[in-house]
Amino acid sequence: MDIIKKYLFLLVFLLIVVIAWVASLVYFENSEISINPNASSYTSQLNPNFDLEELEKVVERTGRTFPVSPLDFFNLVEEN
Repeated sequence: MDIIKKYLFLLVFLLIVVIAWVASLVYFENSEISINPNASSYTSQLNPNFDLEELEKVVERTGRTFPVSPLDFFNLVEEN
């Protein structure tokens, strides 16, 4: 009887660990992640050809509209 009293806390703790382990196994076995079969349409490119003229227009617009040009901003950030 003395041995049971001595190791009762260890046995209860072991029982709690085993129950938590079994519960986590059941939970992870039942939780499925379903991937949308149309997911490739979200990851494909809209236009495989890269238009440099449009990029130049964007760079020009950002240079006109931003108070600080992106190049100056990155230079300021690097100094700090």
